[in-house]
Amino acid sequence: MRGFSLVETLVALLLVGIVFGVVMALLNSGLRIFQDTNQRDEAAQAANMAMDRMICELREAIQVTSPGPAPSSSGQIEFIKADLSNPARITEFPKNAAWDGPAFHLQVRYRFDSGRYLLRDVGVQQSGVYSETSQLADQVTGLKCTCRGQ
Repeated sequence: MRGFSLVETLVALLLVGIVFGVVMALLNSGLRIFQDTNQRDEAAQAANMAMDRMICELREAIQVTSPGPAPSSSGQIEFIKADLSNPARITEFPKNAAWDGPAFHLQVRYRFDSGRYLLRDVGVQQSGVYSETSQLADQVTGLKCTCRGQ
């Protein structure tokens, strides 16, 4: 007799199916780990860029308005800075004048919102209304701002 019996063929197919299932489970696990790592890296990169931006803007701050003096802390930081982003304002401004007028100031607020987003709000100081909100980072688990007075 030549060939395989039906039982031998079914056993071989079963073994091939088991090996294939194990290989697919390993590949799926590796893919899931890669995707999780990639998402964490993207979140960390966005958080680092947000912190760099926040630090640069805080260096330009004229006045920090929230949180108050230590040991006060909250889930946001708010400050006033000169509006140097509008070239028309800069060229119209007299050379020897001081940048202390509220028309040239921006109110900036960084805050933690909705349990996962780091947001940046910007508005003209005189209005007290934030006209622009941008999402800087996703998957943020918290934000703690503490201001230590001099």
